[in-house]
Amino acid sequence: MIRAIVYKSNTGFTKKYAELLSAETGLPYYALSENRVKSGEPVIFMGWLSAGKIKGYSKALKKYDVRAVAGVGLRAQDSAALNELITQNKISDVPAFYLRGGLDMNRLRGMNKFLLKMFYKMMSDKAKDGDAEALEIVDAYRNNKDFVSLENLKEMLDWYRSAL
Repeated sequence: MIRAIVYKSNTGFTKKYAELLSAETGLPYYALSENRVKSGEPVIFMGWLSAGKIKGYSKALKKYDVRAVAGVGLRAQDSAALNELITQNKISDVPAFYLRGGLDMNRLRGMNKFLLKMFYKMMSDKAKDGDAEALEIVDAYRNNKDFVSLENLKEMLDWYRSAL
């Protein structure tokens, strides 16, 4: 039986998903840095994405019995995003979920902010060519978008309820 939701958040969107999931499941949620869950306990892990990698996932795998993992990123929530998440993070033995988070440039600092500015420039060029995904990302960059919703958690909640 899963004991908790453990998450790693950078700008707050992953934490918002952990809070929503907690409210729906009754599981407590804790930041990975809190060390409030005993080693070896079964958990759901949620982490933010940077260059396709789920931040904190490797640490969570070493410390906990990860029963499901979710990566929170900016791009649209679809099968392509999920497949890339699975491939880039070498996920093979647990259910994986991709959740669309958001972007708030005011919360970013240092290298992450710098890299996102570079990414924005690349996406701006693609947007000029009419690339729909690039247009959405450029809009999110300019307008600090938040896509976190209970609806985005539907597949993960269905999995959780069926696993009980």
